Amino acid sequence: MATTGIEADEHLLAEVLWQHLRLSGLKLGEVVADARYGTGPNYLYLDQAGLPAFIQPARFGNQQTGIWGREHFTWLAEEDAYLCPAGQKLRRYANLVRTQRVQYRAPQGACVACPFRAQCAPSGIERALHRAWALDLVEAAQDRVAGPLGRQRLIERKIYVERAFGLAKELHGLRRTRFRGRRRVQIQLWLTAAAMNIKRAVRQMTTQGRPAASAFLAVLLTTLRRWLGFPTYPRPLEA
Repeated sequence: MATTGIEADEHLLAEVLWQHLRLSGLKLGEVVADARYGTGPNYLYLDQAGLPAFIQPARFGNQQTGIWGREHFTWLAEEDAYLCPAGQKLRRYANLVRTQRVQYRAPQGACVACPFRAQCAPSGIERALHRAWALDLVEAAQDRVAGPLGRQRLIERKIYVERAFGLAKELHGLRRTRFRGRRRVQIQLWLTAAAMNIKRAVRQMTTQGRPAASAFLAVLLTTLRRWLGFPTYPRPLEA
């Protein structure tokens, strides 16, 4: 799906899934994606859609190596606060609507003379933590990705998805687009995908016989008709 680049890819997951369903007619059972798509809004959307997410949570900001993460802090659910290793409580400071997270911050000046300052807040500025609105879903996704099925899905993604991207760029001219304008670029993407799928059908014809290849081509032609017969950007379904 061609986009203008104005909006980041991770914000288009719902539209991508809707486009897939609309154009292919194939329902999804799971969603596998890279960590860029591991955001709170995406986890909420997939949970409401009943789709298991095999997506590693995204990491925001500059991740300094050696600096303590949230795992060194104790969550105090009854107080809506975090307890740091030095005994200070990080209380709710800001509600970040755009990223759907809550920021918790230590009291002013609490980190300046802290014995754990080098590991936790080297600058001396009050330590802050972020907690996603959908943290339960984020942690569930982490456990899912770390399991045997999650590791298998990530390997399959590299084989079937990343390989297809690489072939399109190296062998089918998608490293650079030939035209200007979103609609023209979209047509190039469609034709490139069609060419790659026709090559797959030929390989199936030699390995699995003509019936398998004919069925594959029938699905391909049906998808192409849908591509060319519908607008490119309908509004996605509500979660």
